[in-house]
Amino acid sequence: MKINRPEITEEEINFICEKFRKSLEKRLKQHGRGSYTTSHELLGYMAEEYNELVLAVQKKDGIYEECLDVAVVGIFGAICHCSGKMEVD
Repeated sequence: MKINRPEITEEEINFICEKFRKSLEKRLKQHGRGSYTTSHELLGYMAEEYNELVLAVQKKDGIYEECLDVAVVGIFGAICHCSGKMEVD
C-alpha cells in the first residue's frame, strides 16, 4: 500500500537550506575548519548526533535541531572526504 505523502514546497526547502547554512557556520565558528582526520572520527561524530536524534524522537522534542546537527556532520564529513584531507581507515 502506497503512503500518501504531502509535498514539500520549494520555499520550505529554501528555508531549511538557509537554516542548515547557519548551523554549519556556527559549527565552523565553534570548532574551526579543521578537517576530520579519519573516517572513524567522522563515524564517531555521526553516531553521537544520530543517538541524540533518536532521543529527540523518543521525547518528541528537539527533532528539528537534531536533524540539522546530523546534516551538518554529514555534509562536513563529505567535504573532508572529497577534499582528500580525511584518511579512510
